[in-house]
Amino acid sequence: MCTFYKIADCRIPQIEDAEIHNKTYRHGDKLIITCHEGFKIRYPDLYNMVSLCHDDGTWDNLPICQGCLRPLASSNGYVNISEFQTSFPVGTVISYRCFPGFKLEGSEYLECLHNLIWSSSPPRCLALE
Repeated sequence: MCTFYKIADCRIPQIEDAEIHNKTYRHGDKLIITCHEGFKIRYPDLYNMVSLCHDDGTWDNLPICQGCLRPLASSNGYVNISEFQTSFPVGTVISYRCFPGFKLEGSEYLECLHNLIWSSSPPRCLALE
């Protein structure tokens, strides 16, 4: 007795900060994406930089589009970024402020650099003497 199974198309993957350019999502198709400006493509498997649609309808090795990761906020201060944003495109500049009664130690402004790290460590807010 033979068993037949249907080869399933892959679903359109959800990849944040990316445009998907595929016209079809069939078995054997390679995923074609570009990251939005300021974001860089990263694969979980550094030796296999391709995502393929398998015959069971799943993608392997889906990439992510990454910017600089969210920097730490200072206790006794705040940073001008949305609480929901976790990744920032290259070129983003953020600024730190301290609450009244505290002074900033370190750089007030941080910039997301091309190597996806911030230009300096987050500053601290120290109590005024």
